[in-house]
Amino acid sequence: MPTRASRSPGCYNRQVHIDENTVLDVSRGTVTVRWGEESQVLRYNEVDELREAAQGFVSALVEAERHALFPHVCSSCGECCRREDVLVTSQEVFRLARQMGHSDEEFRTRYMREAPTWNPEDGYLKRDEGRCVFLRETSGVLMTRCAVYENRPFSCRAFMPVSPMCVKPPGTLVEHLTEIRIQGNVVAVASDGPVRIEIDAVGRPWHSRMVAFVERVRLEDEARENRFTQVANGLAKILQEIKNDFAVDPTFGKAYRQFMEARGVVNDLAGMVELSEADAATQTALLEGLWQQVRELDQAIAFQDIAPEHPRPSPNGNGRHAEPPPAPEVKAAPTSSLASLTVFPELVLASLVHQGAPAQCSLPLQEHPRLVAPVRALLSLVARWETADVAAALEDENPPCFLCGECCRHYAVEITPTDIARLAQNLNFSEADLIERYTVPGRFSWNEGNRVLRKTEHEGRRQCVFLEHRADGFFYCGVHEFKPGVCAGYLPTNKLCRRTNDAQYWSRQINNILWLFIEGHNAHLCTTQTHLRNLSPILLDLRRRKPALEAASALSHAAQECIAEIVARFS
Repeated sequence: MPTRASRSPGCYNRQVHIDENTVLDVSRGTVTVRWGEESQVLRYNEVDELREAAQGFVSALVEAERHALFPHVCSSCGECCRREDVLVTSQEVFRLARQMGHSDEEFRTRYMREAPTWNPEDGYLKRDEGRCVFLRETSGVLMTRCAVYENRPFSCRAFMPVSPMCVKPPGTLVEHLTEIRIQGNVVAVASDGPVRIEIDAVGRPWHSRMVAFVERVRLEDEARENRFTQVANGLAKILQEIKNDFAVDPTFGKAYRQFMEARGVVNDLAGMVELSEADAATQTALLEGLWQQVRELDQAIAFQDIAPEHPRPSPNGNGRHAEPPPAPEVKAAPTSSLASLTVFPELVLASLVHQGAPAQCSLPLQEHPRLVAPVRALLSLVARWETADVAAALEDENPPCFLCGECCRHYAVEITPTDIARLAQNLNFSEADLIERYTVPGRFSWNEGNRVLRKTEHEGRRQCVFLEHRADGFFYCGVHEFKPGVCAGYLPTNKLCRRTNDAQYWSRQINNILWLFIEGHNAHLCTTQTHLRNLSPILLDLRRRKPALEAASALSHAAQECIAEIVARFS
């Protein structure tokens, strides 16, 4: 029997218990508190005080431990360019001189001074007001840049950002954190270097900030609404949404699965009433309301012929599962019986028993046009199967973007200080002006320097301030070449993309199917991905999707008719 925590971590556990054995896993947007087998998840965007406490602790930790945690991070502070001994060898002069448009001798005269090496053609770069002549100042997080970066000398390339002279602003370093784990006074911190260190917090400059953060977690949990009430109210909304999904499409198997999961949580809540003495009457009333919604959904489902992912309980409530529908009936020709079908892009290969002997019959779609419609119908439904293994198997290596702009409307885009610096530099704004014009305060991350891009109104919908609707009808990112990291990492395989571009998306996904083998109510799907990874074809039980089962049956009947015509022609 799964524990409450394993079924839905942090959703309806008892209050957190914080002592020396409690583990707090802090990430970019959440705090997960673990004690024994119980766990609780608290999100920053729900509680301002918790986010501020997390940001204060993380900033203080990064400030004090920056050299140990981030030896791999260069913040472009330019301190290494203020050295007096930036050496340029005779081999490097040629490339630098060509970039600057000088001859070798002119470059040496203008930019180099003598260096005490064994090669008289070597030299140090001259300095201008205490810095390398090629160092350029910028504003904001990326404080400097090198004018000859691509051809910079080896003495610059070999300089590692572990020197004490390196300046590492905490705002940019926070972006490189991946995990913080607190247990008692021991803090384990990981960065993307990858670097992982364990620190005894006692006596460290950030110890008081850590204690304040842990106390804020405890106080927040105590102040939160009763966990039972929270989950009950949330479930009521979920059940109503599922009911709406059924009203739109009663064959939507995913909605059925969600309903069964929600029903399981209601069962768990019923057990909690028995364990809880406080507010029993209120909890019982909330639970009765939930059961009423469940009963209404049960009644609605009883009159719908849906095809769930798993067999659903029979409406009579006796605990038995309804029997799955039988395999499609195949009407064979008098002298042949169809055993299986293999569907390829341009033909259907039928395996049959003809006059007692196994045989195969190739049915090109061009010669048998009656097969085209059922083949297309079946493949369209297979491409919409919506399970994780099928979705992964049908993905393109480089998925296309349909320029619908839906992701720019649906999501809040939180940008980092590095994103802000890059946007400001390319848009010719100061960072302060960009923040003022295009952003609002961040609310999802442990980095207090993060901001969220503003949304503007367009045709009654809110969208990212940089989204452009052009004359061709598509939507474009106005900062695409230097867009924020969270946008650059977004892949158009998201379900949001699929729903918005259903017709185009699924028709293109069909192109990734190599073949589909159908035998009875089972289908075996082979795609480009499964083939390249040497994986077995994916088994699909067509009984779980009634439309797919009907399409397979229609294809089988059409194939049998074609085979009967061929047999008659040669009889």
